[in-house]
Amino acid sequence: MTIKTKILTIIMIISLIAAFAVGCKGGGESGGNSNGGETLATETTPTGSGESNESSETEDPNAIYVVKFDTCIDLPTNKALDQKVRRGDLVTEPDIRVRGENPDGYRIAGWYTDEEYEVEWDFGLDKVTGDMTLYAKWDAYYAVNFYLAGTETPVYTTEVKKGRKTGRCDDSIYGYKVKGYYSSEDFADGSEFDFDEPITGKTDIYIDVEDYMYFDSKALSNGFRAVAAISGAGSTAGSISEETKNGETYARANFGYSTARDPYICIEGINVDITKSQIIEIKFKNVGYANQLMFYWVLKDDIGNYVGTEDYSANQNFCYTYGSKEMKMSEDDEWIILQINVASEQEPAKANNMWKNADRLYSLRVQSLYAFDGTAGEKNELLISYIKGVYDEDYDKTKTTVKFNVNGVIREIKSDKNVVIGKEKAVSALGGYKVLGYYKNAEFTEPFDIESERITGETEIFVKTDGTIYYDGKALYEHFKATASTAPGSSAGTTELLSDGTIKVNFGYSLLGDPSLSTNSAGLNVTGITKIRIKLKNLGKAKQLALYWTAKRADGKFVGLRKDYFDSAAAWYAFKSDEISMTEGGEWTIVEFDLSGNKYWTEAVELVKFRIQANYVSEDENDLSNEMIIAEVTGV
Repeated sequence: MTIKTKILTIIMIISLIAAFAVGCKGGGESGGNSNGGETLATETTPTGSGESNESSETEDPNAIYVVKFDTCIDLPTNKALDQKVRRGDLVTEPDIRVRGENPDGYRIAGWYTDEEYEVEWDFGLDKVTGDMTLYAKWDAYYAVNFYLAGTETPVYTTEVKKGRKTGRCDDSIYGYKVKGYYSSEDFADGSEFDFDEPITGKTDIYIDVEDYMYFDSKALSNGFRAVAAISGAGSTAGSISEETKNGETYARANFGYSTARDPYICIEGINVDITKSQIIEIKFKNVGYANQLMFYWVLKDDIGNYVGTEDYSANQNFCYTYGSKEMKMSEDDEWIILQINVASEQEPAKANNMWKNADRLYSLRVQSLYAFDGTAGEKNELLISYIKGVYDEDYDKTKTTVKFNVNGVIREIKSDKNVVIGKEKAVSALGGYKVLGYYKNAEFTEPFDIESERITGETEIFVKTDGTIYYDGKALYEHFKATASTAPGSSAGTTELLSDGTIKVNFGYSLLGDPSLSTNSAGLNVTGITKIRIKLKNLGKAKQLALYWTAKRADGKFVGLRKDYFDSAAAWYAFKSDEISMTEGGEWTIVEFDLSGNKYWTEAVELVKFRIQANYVSEDENDLSNEMIIAEVTGV
């Protein structure tokens, strides 16, 4: 054997050894590595083939390989069946899911050729070249539920991969204007939801919304759909889209081609609280030929029953006729803001008060009345900035009216339902009286427990008093305000409730000697009262104190037939020298007004407006020295 032959033999032996070593290293089920998107798995001898695994060139192209699937999870799943795959073919991805409870929302995120999840298998590209096992990688997905306060069903639900963040859902909350998101149902301070924090488990988020129905341009364009005229043959549906021009975002509602006057846009299947939205407001431009605008609605009560019919009907609508300037508008014209009181009982035949009796809005339809007549350039389009509800206290179903009856004079307040009024709130509401008790009847024989009885609906409470006028400092602070002098350039003063329950009044800067402390809603029965006494300290330099009033007679007419103050319905008191520039720590003085000789007072049954006037003209704009401390105002 020549030296050359020996060298060639040695090289061949080394090559065989090397080849054998690589095959052993790559054997088994774990697969190989990725190259240009194609997985290169180490080839193994097919079951029962009896062939060696020397090289891909010698492999049978029709060989059948077994692909196994390891689910790699301790939770029960459906069975991952082995697949027999011809060499060079693709594997079908198995549909493997957790069976039974899956609190962490595990789902397969991919299949890998190794247990360390370093090489992912692409079922659309990677081809089988040998027996192998694919390993499932799982990710946890958690449900994120968004709730409106007081509801048990989420208005929006999404799933978020563990460790990732969720986002706001403003665009999915049709019919509401979102104020904020919270982790607590009561929107407690400090519970604002942090959208920068990753999701690590099932999450409930509570949405604080405005009390009133609200559809902005995005809700209009995404939540509403355009519907062709119902009765017009050949009519076509229009479209609705969001646009922005000159900094204003709005929805363009194109009502399509209509051979009848009833094309519309609508949103259905919503569940919007309308207990505080009794007036519909729309901001729009009618850039088309329509001469009327109609609203239709479907309503439900608080337990889900329909109020009226289950579909739009003639009794569940409101029609508005455009003015001449509200038709064929330019897109650059000023926006029109229209308010419609849909809870009004002025049209009982149309049963618009259905809205007043409803709690939830289920469907809303906006109809633009126009039928095309072939005029060139004609169109039926509305630009809508928003449609929203406006609060009207008279129709607020969450509140009710409490009437305090004092000798026939009614003092009304609004109260939440199913609450206790409480003595403090009642006394505050009854400023001007010294209350002796509360009763269910005018005879004062059935007591009403103001501290325990709940208000469930409109309630009349009969109030027993000592028959006089009485304002302490707190009542003056709550019911009166500092009013500027009638002279131009004068400014209103301020009031301050002091710790001892008295009120400190600064009458402000005055260019005429008539700044005052006044109330426009006294509502006091003054029958039999002949004198008014005021306990005070005149800290300033006012030389006179005056009382002015307006009042009603027994026949309901104003005394002197005057609804505002006039000099004949007034009285004056001149301060003594020691009652001017008094000190806060000094003695109180009692100012008394004898009104028994004033016919306008003796005719009065109900005091309507009441004013205490400190007559002083400021010496310069910095002179705010006209001050008093008042402890009480009483009637005799």
